Amino acid sequence: MKINHKSKGFTLMELIVVIVILALLILMAGPQILRLLESGQENTFRDDVLEIFKVSETAYTEKSIKNDGSIKVEGNNKKFCATLAKLKEDGYLNKELNDAEGNPVWQGWVEVSVPINGSSNATYTITITNNQFYLVNVNRSEVQDATLNDDGNTKEKFDATTIPSYCLTATGDNYKKS
Repeated sequence: MKINHKSKGFTLMELIVVIVILALLILMAGPQILRLLESGQENTFRDDVLEIFKVSETAYTEKSIKNDGSIKVEGNNKKFCATLAKLKEDGYLNKELNDAEGNPVWQGWVEVSVPINGSSNATYTITITNNQFYLVNVNRSEVQDATLNDDGNTKEKFDATTIPSYCLTATGDNYKKS
């Protein structure tokens, strides 16, 4: 009588080899995948910041036409400051500023400075945080190249004492100067 030992599966050794190969692939690819995810989050933040610049330009133009007092003259420049909360309140910004529990996620302001002499050398500066990344005093053209700061906590990332006084008077914001 002959016993037939036909194999109908994998040996333990074959399974261990496959598991080791998969583990090595994960170890090599894992950091790259994490970097891609992080890069995507940074690019989303930068795109959001550029969108905020665009709506602030629209707000500045409309406020200039309406002459509603939110544009101040300082030296040889007309200055406009809009906090994100004010841009949202006035209907320029559709971005949700708070999380589901009502805690602020996006904070900050945009400053616009336009020469009175009519030249097109306007500057747009932003100071902004979204609880993950933050930019402090970055011009619109610098956003894509800016180093995003990420210190891993959700405290306010910028000092409220840096807010120009025309920001406070123009928007009635609740930031306090100390």
